[in-house]
Amino acid sequence: MAAITVDDFNRIMKQDLPWAYGIGMRAQSVGDGEAVIRLEFVDEMLRPGGTVAGPFLLALADAAMYAAVMGKLGAVKMA
Repeated sequence: MAAITVDDFNRIMKQDLPWAYGIGMRAQSVGDGEAVIRLEFVDEMLRPGGTVAGPFLLALADAAMYAAVMGKLGAVKMA
């Protein structure tokens, strides 16, 4: 069982990581040490050649790891 809910994690993102929330990043599931985060795609995320720019992908991976850790430990904002 997860130590934090999806709604709680999304609330933390909205309050403490407004840039991530503002670009459309949302948790879809948070489990005990696992998470699925979704980032709504917009054309501005593309680099020349039509691939998604690396900073968006890395931000998504970082948020997923943050959610997975909170899924294990609870709402530890400095995790």
